[in-house]
Amino acid sequence: MALAVSQNSSFTTEKVLRTLLALFDLGLGISEALAVEPVVRSLEALGYPRTLIPLLAAAKLAAVGALWAPVPTWLREWAYAGLTIDFLGATYSFFAAGQLLVPDVVLAPTCLALALVSSVLWRKSLAARAPQFEVAAPAPVITR
Repeated sequence: MALAVSQNSSFTTEKVLRTLLALFDLGLGISEALAVEPVVRSLEALGYPRTLIPLLAAAKLAAVGALWAPVPTWLREWAYAGLTIDFLGATYSFFAAGQLLVPDVVLAPTCLALALVSSVLWRKSLAARAPQFEVAAPAPVITR
């Protein structure tokens, strides 16, 4: 009984974290797609060109879709990998450039942690829902 509650709790936690991650990414993707001034200033302060903004927006919005749409497992894995690389790069860029502005320096590592934990819990929920096969006992050997 306790095992079933534990798996259900993990599944719920996974969905909550995936929802938070998707909401953060949706907001970031929309603000990048609209080229909101603070986003543009932040990326330019890090030395990135303006032309990178639409690519980041499209990648984040595609990842949001892959997190919630009924897609193949490999596509969701790619979405998690892409978000992890994006937020790891953002975190590194902010610290390396010394741009320690509170929204940026807090949001990127928070989203990175959300992506990593959500991905791990999602994989665990997949394993818990996978069919379990029993290994058949070997056939008895008949000797004469």
